[in-house]
Amino acid sequence: MTIGIGLLCERGKAIIMGADKRGTYDPIATANDECGKLFKLPFGFCGAIAGTIGYCEPVISELGHRMDGLKENERSVEYIEREMKAALHHIHLGLVGTALMQECAITISQYWHDEKIVSEVRERAQETIRDTHLPVQLIVGGFHQDTSILLWSNELQVWEEVSPGNAVIGSGVIHALNWLGYRRQNIEVSAQRSFMHLVEAKEFSELQKTVGPVAQYVMLTKQGMEPLEGQSDLLKRWWGAYGLQPSDRLDSAEERAAFLGAFGISADTLD
Repeated sequence: MTIGIGLLCERGKAIIMGADKRGTYDPIATANDECGKLFKLPFGFCGAIAGTIGYCEPVISELGHRMDGLKENERSVEYIEREMKAALHHIHLGLVGTALMQECAITISQYWHDEKIVSEVRERAQETIRDTHLPVQLIVGGFHQDTSILLWSNELQVWEEVSPGNAVIGSGVIHALNWLGYRRQNIEVSAQRSFMHLVEAKEFSELQKTVGPVAQYVMLTKQGMEPLEGQSDLLKRWWGAYGLQPSDRLDSAEERAAFLGAFGISADTLD
């Protein structure tokens, strides 16, 4: 599993997203800490994945393909949510088809259309379908015109995150949500303060051993995606000044300038 976090901030003018990079492989007791889990999606959107990589990657690929087909006026939240659900159901349908063939020796088409299937086989097929889960969670963030969009999913269900604006997925979800609650993270908080809270929440989620120490971070605005990588000196200073202390001073103009300057982000990006 993993940790994936998406935070609405700046009163909806920005989204900060992050994910660890640990891949674990049951039943092998080893891990790969260079497994990327943030994906670029069409027209400036970003997706984070958690779950079984072999299923997550086809889902995010299918989602990107479906989003590519959206017209200019079809990029609002209801359309993105529709395509997320379609991508999830498409990959799940493939899993169901494989399971039906393995467990019942019938195809999906036979299950749907063959009225001659004996009742015992049909009952076993229904049980197989109920037991076939899609071990995938997603966060999808981006902008349609001036409106921020933050969606998250668990298996086949999709929700829009509006308030407080904190979407969290993966095995470290409880630890991360507890920390974000402690910090009172919400959509009104500044981008730089939200970034600090996200990094802290990710660190706290490492209490779950399947969450790794290496992470990726990005900021999304209506102008596009900005990587938030490196700059350990800035984070070290913030840890020293604000770690386990009130973080409200991060909303200052000085800390905003330090944040934007550290990552080479134009000052008008958040205007």
